[in-house]
Amino acid sequence: MNPRQSSNFAKALDNRSKSDIIDAKMLHKFYVMAKDGDIVVPTIDEAQESLGSMMGYYKLLQKQRNAFSNHLEALQAKRGNNPIEKKLKKEIEKLKKQEEDMIKEMKDLILSDIKLAKSFECIISFKGVGDISAIALLHLFISYPKANRQEITALSGLDVIETTSGTSVYRRNRISKRGNSIYRGILFMPILSTVRNNKYMKAFYNRLKENAKHSTAAQIAVMRKIILITHSLYRNQQIFDDSIYEKRVGWNK
Repeated sequence: MNPRQSSNFAKALDNRSKSDIIDAKMLHKFYVMAKDGDIVVPTIDEAQESLGSMMGYYKLLQKQRNAFSNHLEALQAKRGNNPIEKKLKKEIEKLKKQEEDMIKEMKDLILSDIKLAKSFECIISFKGVGDISAIALLHLFISYPKANRQEITALSGLDVIETTSGTSVYRRNRISKRGNSIYRGILFMPILSTVRNNKYMKAFYNRLKENAKHSTAAQIAVMRKIILITHSLYRNQQIFDDSIYEKRVGWNK
């Protein structure tokens, strides 16, 4: 059962207290109201679990390296000869090496499985998607194998939330950010590189900018488009083909 749904259902029942008995009654009511297919027994995929653990550790290494880098920049801004700078540089290099090793371990895990290796090949065939981005996308797709286009967008936290109620409540549209932040964090960083190296994403990004879209909003839109394209490649087990894509989108440049 989706934890967020059960939590919101408890609020709808106005459950102000939380105990095993209260939760059991709430879950029973949820079960009675649920439709067929809403509640399923999850299956455990060892490769998915291992890849997820490795990705979590990779993000932890990145977070630590960024913290050290920020501290180093703060010390260097003081223009002093601080002896800590040397130690920080050493730690940063060490963390970079650990990140590279972790990417290699994740890739080795994928390539050791014929099915995962084929899916990885399909995803990375889209120009501009590097190893770590392809690994993150593959983990997202194998975690939710039955998800459609709208669901895979929502699961990555890139679905748009609209808040326009009556005449008094109006906010600018924004992404929900309810999906796993690991995917967004890993995919957002190489967006500019993708825009430079992929002619389709470059044209898409420039078109958004010409329509007065903010740079961040345009980058998020590119990220969403990359997820949808690679998700299609994954589901169809196809290598990206320029001619098929250009025919489908009416490419004329």
